[in-house]
Amino acid sequence: MVYFLDTAKDARILVLEDALRRLQNIFSKRLLRFQVDYKRLLELYDQAKEAYYGIKYSYHEPEEIKSSQSLEALVSAIRQFEDIYRTAVEERAFKPENTSQKRLIAETEYAFRTIFGFRNRLRYPSDPAFAIDILCVEITKISRVEESDTLTACRCSDGGRIWEVLTNIVSMDSGLKMAIGVLPPTELMNRVSEAMFLHKSPFSEDTPLGRLENPPDEVLDQARAQVLNITKKVK
Repeated sequence: MVYFLDTAKDARILVLEDALRRLQNIFSKRLLRFQVDYKRLLELYDQAKEAYYGIKYSYHEPEEIKSSQSLEALVSAIRQFEDIYRTAVEERAFKPENTSQKRLIAETEYAFRTIFGFRNRLRYPSDPAFAIDILCVEITKISRVEESDTLTACRCSDGGRIWEVLTNIVSMDSGLKMAIGVLPPTELMNRVSEAMFLHKSPFSEDTPLGRLENPPDEVLDQARAQVLNITKKVK
């Protein structure tokens, strides 16, 4: 008997759909305050959406999806989308004027990362926990969030980029290594959190930064719960 991947329900594919929807929402409503060729962006989004449904209802195995024309078409459309977006930001020297605009910028970056990293996530098990990027980061700076008695802002590095993570976990300190899940950005107390800590106890000092290939169960459990919060809104 031959078994096929239920692509219509696979968490990795549903998280991809959520990322596409976020781009469509931001740019169809022109939520970012700068001029760009919105018509062309939405044409590219429509191309990506059509290609996405070729993936969602393909019932192909991950290896087939990775080399499929549908995925190539989706990535190509969003690469062009990204190029137009980044060119407009650079040419207009766009700077977000408030926290809401900062969140929208972060959400756009999240969507790009999710879409362009989709092919890589297909090499992991179909467990929902692996539908997002799970990274080891080092906290490089902490600061108290004004007007909050519980939130701490943590500046973190994964060895390649900086992440701003807001947390109510106590005892956060510079130098600690923690796992984060790359999730849709959230706005809290006039700050933007770009990811979420997935556990409370820090890793050992020799844990390498970057993608966690074999996260502990505690981390996987939290990642799984957060992914299910995303996918239940997509189905």
